[in-house]
Amino acid sequence: MAEEHVRGRMPLESNPGNRNPAIPPVFDTTGKEDYRRVTPENPLPTKDKDLDERLTAIENKLDSVIENGSLNTQLTGSIVEKVTLLESTSINSTSVLRTDKLDLTRFRKVMVYIRSTLDQELTVRTFLDGSFVRYLEDGEWKDTYNGVKLPIYMFQRFYSLNDIVPPLNQVNKDLQLHLLCSEAPTEGSVEVRVLGVVR
Repeated sequence: MAEEHVRGRMPLESNPGNRNPAIPPVFDTTGKEDYRRVTPENPLPTKDKDLDERLTAIENKLDSVIENGSLNTQLTGSIVEKVTLLESTSINSTSVLRTDKLDLTRFRKVMVYIRSTLDQELTVRTFLDGSFVRYLEDGEWKDTYNGVKLPIYMFQRFYSLNDIVPPLNQVNKDLQLHLLCSEAPTEGSVEVRVLGVVR
């Protein structure tokens, strides 16, 4: 007698002999307890649809980063641009030396570095977005017109203006520095570099 298929019930051996019937190899064909016996005409499924879709997605992603037989890779992190605002320049008068105006709109952050080997005290005035800036520091109003004074000191390395001119740490449109000495230097030079983190 042929076994009748009943959903939710696993078929048993058809001729168990003198022992308890065993459950032959079966699989759920629909995911709703629709068990069918494994036969040569009805083999076990060997393909997992979800796994196959995931594998295909991974292969597609790999194909998108392989370019001409090699991996198309890019380092993560910030792109930093180095700009020389003032080449090494000697100052031999008390006149104001103005740097070129630097457009900062392509940067989300800038760090301004200065190196002075002048034999006189150097005053650095920061001109931001077309004007000098007033700012509050330690409960006291300051402005960039008065500038900051760099002592008579032979800087062998660059000094960060961001540390002593807080408005440089904010996003600005443009930057220009006005450099002057109260007494004319007889030797040395000054140079300014800007490191900008590109947006």
